[in-house]
Amino acid sequence: MEVLINIVPVPMLWSSEELANYDESQNVIGRYKLYPTQSMWTFLMQDDIGGKTYQVQWSYDSDNRIVFLIESEYF
Repeated sequence: MEVLINIVPVPMLWSSEELANYDESQNVIGRYKLYPTQSMWTFLMQDDIGGKTYQVQWSYDSDNRIVFLIESEYF
């Protein structure tokens, strides 16, 4: 199952260098796809334009929600 995400808070995902070079034309519906994992609280999010993959930790408490870039030489 895949879920399309329309809006993701940009500062959560991008470095300060990426924010400085931000191009609003890349802000399109369906840019991010969310995929479930075996954990009901963890998802993988794929950026179809930038090609990056993120791990998303969901929580009912907004202070405990985390999105971070998965960086690996294997991807």
